Amino acid sequence: MRIKIMKDKHISLRLDEIEYNKIIKLATIANMSLSNYLRKAALSKEIKPRFSVHEKAYFQNLSAIGNNINQLSKYYNSKNGIVDDLTHQRLLNTLDHLDSLVNKLLDHGS
Repeated sequence: MRIKIMKDKHISLRLDEIEYNKIIKLATIANMSLSNYLRKAALSKEIKPRFSVHEKAYFQNLSAIGNNINQLSKYYNSKNGIVDDLTHQRLLNTLDHLDSLVNKLLDHGS
């Protein structure tokens, strides 16, 4: 004996005319009701996040580096472009780190 599961939950979504017609056509081609088609499509597809955990970490690091560059630039400008060797070295290290992170992001995307 087959147990019938009550499907009493409802989800609403907005579509434009083109999206709506495409989904109706696909459900018809699959010989499925619209509800069954959408249910199967939604539950059988794996949705990948826009950014991985590693990519998010890279973006956070890039943001922190951007803040450091802004602070160094303010300091540099307040000294009329004359800075000590330590500040100059910190700026170069920050730029190297930024370059490394950007390259990792670019390599990861390919």
